[in-house]
Amino acid sequence: MNHNLASNGLEKAGEQEVSDNYLKLMEALKNVEFSGEKKTKDEVNFDLEDILDRKEKMASFTEKECSQEYLIRERHEIICDRDHIENQRVDVVENLENQTLEYRFKLREPLAEISELGQKLRTESREKDGVAELQSGTSVRLGEITYRDLETMREFRLCDALVFEKNGVKVSLADATARELGDGVISRKRNTSNLVRAAIGLVQMEVPKAMDETVAQQTLDEIFRQDLGVEDALGEVSERAERDYKIARLKWQYKLENLDAEQLERAEKLTRREVFPGYSTYVENGKHEEYLAKYGEDVRAVHMLNSMSVDSVYRVLTTGLMSTTERFSRGVVKNGISSVLDIDSGGADNVFTRIMNAEQRSKIQNHAVVLKPEIFDRTDWYAYNVDSYGSTNEAHFAGRLAPEEIFQRTMGDLDHYSTDNEQMFRTGIGVEYIEAIEVDELDRDELLEGLYQKGLSEVNGRPIEEVILAREFDDDDDWDGWDDFGPNFEGEGVSVEDFLAQNLRKQERIESIYNGEVKEVSLGELTELAESSEDFNDTFVSLAEAIMGQGGGVKLKADLETHLGQVLGVEDLANLASGKLPKDFAPNDLGVFLFAKNQLGVDFGQMYMEARGVSI
Repeated sequence: MNHNLASNGLEKAGEQEVSDNYLKLMEALKNVEFSGEKKTKDEVNFDLEDILDRKEKMASFTEKECSQEYLIRERHEIICDRDHIENQRVDVVENLENQTLEYRFKLREPLAEISELGQKLRTESREKDGVAELQSGTSVRLGEITYRDLETMREFRLCDALVFEKNGVKVSLADATARELGDGVISRKRNTSNLVRAAIGLVQMEVPKAMDETVAQQTLDEIFRQDLGVEDALGEVSERAERDYKIARLKWQYKLENLDAEQLERAEKLTRREVFPGYSTYVENGKHEEYLAKYGEDVRAVHMLNSMSVDSVYRVLTTGLMSTTERFSRGVVKNGISSVLDIDSGGADNVFTRIMNAEQRSKIQNHAVVLKPEIFDRTDWYAYNVDSYGSTNEAHFAGRLAPEEIFQRTMGDLDHYSTDNEQMFRTGIGVEYIEAIEVDELDRDELLEGLYQKGLSEVNGRPIEEVILAREFDDDDDWDGWDDFGPNFEGEGVSVEDFLAQNLRKQERIESIYNGEVKEVSLGELTELAESSEDFNDTFVSLAEAIMGQGGGVKLKADLETHLGQVLGVEDLANLASGKLPKDFAPNDLGVFLFAKNQLGVDFGQMYMEARGVSI
């Protein structure tokens, strides 16, 4: 990096001609027409030369997805040199609101000087509102990377950023060490690094659509070469680079140090496949057959749905499953399970699943998306045997399990089966991987009717009745075994039917809140609804966010401040004011406190002073 942080700005790098091989981004999209027509799967080609040589249409305008239920931005993928870019890929999204093309990727070697420069701007450039003029003519300022929901306009602050601007082009480099502009706390749940791990190495470039291509090329080239010192970040993929990447991917997936002749042959046979619209990865065809033969034909990866509404199921069956960062970056800023904590731990780049057999699936209460076993052929997933929020923190990631290890821990030792096992699949899971959605018998008919009304009668060529399956319920089941899968059944004196009916009413109330039909709820009701779910903290936060979206945040904040003032002592408030978890609270309670501070605006510092009797 060419930064020389002198008092008069950054030292200018030597003049260079604009490379004909410039970043490859503008060239790769030179003949792409953004016309609003959705790109179909069979049009996808991942060879850069083919992209340059042919015209293609890319879905571009901000549209209501085929369900007409929610807004989402379409995006395209460009395959590039892995020497600089993580996973050999750059995402391209058209932002109609700003009339820009947005390029997003992650550098394999993050620029370590980013946080240093950010701190210097914070301390030395306040008289310029944090803006410095570089000798190259580029301005650099403190900013932030935020995600905005296209429907509600709700914003989520990812992290601070250094923003380089020149001639209308903006390049934002994430500073994963800070969330200061939003006064946000970085969660330390499964994250000892104190970094926003989902933001490490993230680069976001915004180029005006109307900008002359030559000017855009030259401007971006100057920013990357002269200001950032990054040479030719996005080269083409050579045959050697492709082979090296396959070898590296096989080593990573199976935690191998060196490859023997047989393993090298396996690496060379890896094939790139689109596994989610606009996202491809390498797969080892047929690998799943080994796992099923050894551990049982009914073994599957299962994704739990947080909402059991018709809209939620319809969305999954028409667009697939998306990771938190994928949803957020495309304008769908709605909480999934543990979304905020996953962003800080690094797991938010993935879709979460659990490995289960048929017997274990029969005991869960949520709608469960059962994935085809071919999902295990992918080479972009990792696993833990305990709930770790998908952490990429070095201390945790070193202990991740290779595929054979997680199958052995879960299916190979059923007496010690952990219901908290988790697998993280990068970016998204396409509809073609969905085998079934298993639901309770009482829910199936109503769910099918709702899907019929939306015009959905088949999925992947199969009748919808073969996809939505009833989970069998037996009155003679051992209810004690449900403790690990959901709330304890306090069923003494209550029939199974009454218990299920009560639970169904709560689920309907939860869904009405998620659907925006409820403007205010009492804190007591919110707590009761969250207690009926499998994860109190995550459900409480997601329900509270939905209420905030309907304008009920003021009352909720006041109720929560009153309640916390009654149950928290002075020492507890002191800990919260300094960003620490109060004594005697479970680590997973941190998410609720972070939500109260960062999104509801609860001021724990002020509450602490008031508890001490200090006037403010």
